[in-house]
Amino acid sequence: MSRRRRRTPILGNIAVIVFLSLFVSWTRADDDSIIQIAIVACGEARVEEAMVSIRSAIMSTTEPLTFHIFHDESNRLLFDLATMPATFHFYPARLPDTYAHLFAPCASQRLFLHDVLPHSIHRVLYVDSDTIFLDDVARLWKEFNQFSSVAAMAAEHEPSHQRAYYKDEATHPYYNQGGVHGLNSGVILLNLQKLRSDPWNEELDQFLATYTLRYHDQDLLNLYFYHHPERLHLLSCRWNYRTDHCFFRAHCPDVGPADSGEAAVIGLLHGSRGVFHLPPEDEWFVKVFALTYETFVEETGKGCEHLTKSFETKAVAWIQNVDPESITNNCQAIALPNIFVTLQGNCRRNKTKLQLDQLALSRKGQGHHVEL
Repeated sequence: MSRRRRRTPILGNIAVIVFLSLFVSWTRADDDSIIQIAIVACGEARVEEAMVSIRSAIMSTTEPLTFHIFHDESNRLLFDLATMPATFHFYPARLPDTYAHLFAPCASQRLFLHDVLPHSIHRVLYVDSDTIFLDDVARLWKEFNQFSSVAAMAAEHEPSHQRAYYKDEATHPYYNQGGVHGLNSGVILLNLQKLRSDPWNEELDQFLATYTLRYHDQDLLNLYFYHHPERLHLLSCRWNYRTDHCFFRAHCPDVGPADSGEAAVIGLLHGSRGVFHLPPEDEWFVKVFALTYETFVEETGKGCEHLTKSFETKAVAWIQNVDPESITNNCQAIALPNIFVTLQGNCRRNKTKLQLDQLALSRKGQGHHVEL
């Protein structure tokens, strides 16, 4: 199936753009073979991150993608997406009044995707703007085949050497199953059909009125799945890999050395707590995360082979000049080579698939059929 491309006209009138965004967002997007991705880009600070995340998803796969982008009217509506090989729908952020100003701007939008997206869309992958796809997003999408519950999320895996919010400080119940203390809301697979038939909104309203929350939308999700653990499918940490996993390898045993095979690769890098932008002197600064983000900002759009080579060049230059004693985490030994191998391997797979697709099309045109 060929990729679909919708070109968004570059208009100066924000009101017109918002109107057009609302109009196109309700056009046909119900093909279950198309990967549906929702992302929030509210505030200028999140626009660059969202662009990187979107581009990384497109670069990661040969499958058709549709993006549902929630924005506020203060930012420039990501005009250069018009040249990318995917379909884009824009939605002004719409939240109930009681949720509109919780946590980060528009962060609670993830809780109400089932209300805003067309009912013809049955499933959606939500990702925070500070995420980078390294492995094929289609592999994450296939997780839907592994569960019939409401949602899939990864564990929070808080640092154990210090007081942790969910384990030690939360004054409300949270998801606590099988040694998992809390869930991270940065990556969520949502079964919208099940949410629409569930008293989801009513339960969230009750939780919000009952408990004092620090992380609001994430806390609400933890409350919901505390009461309904059977409705959650636990995602592997490799699809929500964060700096905590560098500092404490035991928190993400699914990710191994670069030679561990495809099942142990980092599928998605999540720069939570602003780690993509931290100064080097910050205690949570991780150079590997900064290098990856920097590479995607500079090189995305030039092809996966070019990006992979650029990442390798930056990583080698850093390793040759860094003082080993200054590294206080495991990212140099585990995550850095893993990221490189993941990018390189996914690039090769997609290149091969494209070549096979082109061969199949050419043979089909000659009256032949090839089963791939």
